[in-house]
Formats: sequence, C-alpha cells, structure tokens
Amino acid sequence: MDSAEVERRFNAVNQKEDHGVFVVEEEGRVIALLHVYARPAFDKPPEAIVQAIVVDQDARGTGIGQALMGVAENWASEHGFRSVALTSNVKRSAAHAFYVALGYSIERTRQGCASVRCRWRPGAGRPIRASRSTNKRSTKMLS
Repeated sequence: MDSAEVERRFNAVNQKEDHGVFVVEEEGRVIALLHVYARPAFDKPPEAIVQAIVVDQDARGTGIGQALMGVAENWASEHGFRSVALTSNVKRSAAHAFYVALGYSIERTRQGCASVRCRWRPGAGRPIRASRSTNKRSTKMLS
C-alpha cells in the first residue's frame, strides 16, 4: 500500500467521531498504530473494538503496545464504554500472551476460524486465566 492510500484511509477513519486513530512516531517514522471504534449492539452492551494495533517488529517489547492498549482503554472509558474487545489470529500465541498479561483473557475461538476474541471490562479485578483449548472463552474488565 502506498503512502497516498495510507493517508486516504487514515483521513477517512479519523474523521469519524466514533473512531480513534493513534500513531507512534520515532524519528519521523510511524512505528506503531492503534485504531479503536465504538460498536453498538442490540444483543449485548455496546463496547469499544480494537480494530488494529500494530507495532513495528523492532519496537516490540519496549512498552509501546502496552501504552497503546492503555490508550484504547482510556478512549473506551472516555466514550462511556465498559469493555474493550479485539480479535487476534489463533496462530499469534505471543500476541495472546501479551493481551493476557495486560489483563485480557481469551473468550472464545471458533472452529475453522482463525481468530481469538479477547475482552477487557472495568472492575473485573484479576484476569481469568486463558485456556489452551481452542473452544474456550476468557475475559478482562475496566475498573
């Protein structure tokens, strides 16, 4: 994707009041990105969804991802949401460990679908331990 397309997409998303886009730059280069948005629902309470969180491979392990997840949680709280959810490919075990370490837990995986749904809610206290089973759910709450 060229820089003009990145800019077009960034502007399209960033203009929406129910979306937040945050970037981390180092020496003029984007090294991390967070996209969070509001998801209303009839069948469950509305929540904030982390659509994308990407940290440059060389910047991983420096606290940037943790800081961006904090930004997502603050954005959710400021917008009146009581939970943050995201989906992650089941093959991304390091990412799952990262989310669990932040207090998220794996809620479920779907058979035949390469995604893991993680959720965080205020006031949940300690996170529930994630199961290694591919059909279990786990969770995190906002305080």
